[in-house]
Amino acid sequence: MARKLGDPKKDSEKFDAISPLRHAGAIRAATFIAYGEYDVSSNIRDAKDLISTVRRNSVPAEIESFINEADGVHHLARKVALYSDIEAFLAKNLPPAI
Repeated sequence: MARKLGDPKKDSEKFDAISPLRHAGAIRAATFIAYGEYDVSSNIRDAKDLISTVRRNSVPAEIESFINEADGVHHLARKVALYSDIEAFLAKNLPPAI
């Protein structure tokens, strides 16, 4: 990703400009975020802040956390739960197929 996007330490203005959190007030699409309880605490805080902002604008938003996970969901049972929840979220929030 660093080759594609660049170094956030060297180009902080670019990363600030594309940050979803900085533009959360403009999000109009239903939003689903999942994280592990051992993810970096600042990332968890940012996810919660983003979801709060999206909800304040009456946009459907859900957040899900997983116990004993970090940097993704690795345990099979939790992966199944995550993908089931994503599927239900999409079924609820996508327009019907034409």
